[in-house]
Amino acid sequence: WAEAMKDLHEEITDKGQTVNADKVLQFLRSCFESWGKKGKLNPVIAALSAETGLFSRSEGSNWNKAKPQKTRELEDKEIKRILKSIIKSLDKYKQLNDRLPQQSKRMRTLTMLLFKIFTGGRFDWIQTLRWEQLDHKNWVEVITKGRDFNKIIQEDLIKLVKRYVEEDDKNKYIFWSNEALEGYIVDYDEAWKTTLTQAKVPYTKPKQI
Repeated sequence: WAEAMKDLHEEITDKGQTVNADKVLQFLRSCFESWGKKGKLNPVIAALSAETGLFSRSEGSNWNKAKPQKTRELEDKEIKRILKSIIKSLDKYKQLNDRLPQQSKRMRTLTMLLFKIFTGGRFDWIQTLRWEQLDHKNWVEVITKGRDFNKIIQEDLIKLVKRYVEEDDKNKYIFWSNEALEGYIVDYDEAWKTTLTQAKVPYTKPKQI
């Protein structure tokens, strides 16, 4: 079971579907969590245990005793290197006369990461920003953590966004994506990892910005 589950996860991940791979494992676990035999470990759950590295990161899980790994916080000097790397990449793409769709999407993704760095905001409201919300004079209402919040977006940041992202009448979101069901960019991990490599910064989750 352990090898089968591990092979399944690797096969899906190799196709660039890490999130889907994790969801498949979660679904398999939910199917077998009602084992019901006292004193006996469900063989499927055992196969998905910490021993294989395919375990839940939730501390409250009754079938996982592994502690979630703590994420390292970025230092100021590292953030400066990351910003320099992102701007360099954006300027490189901006100089291209005929950008491919994926290159334009990479520009939107990197600009979204810049927005995240400068505001410290959560991805849930940054990803869903619309052009009419880029207002530095008035409060902007956004939804984060399922609640309404008012934000002020700095004028310099608005200029930065408009410098690298072209407004598209066909898409209501600034950081739009035709590849996502939601309509906005959700797959920013690869761009983040590449940026950290270029900036020579050890990996940490983008949510730690």
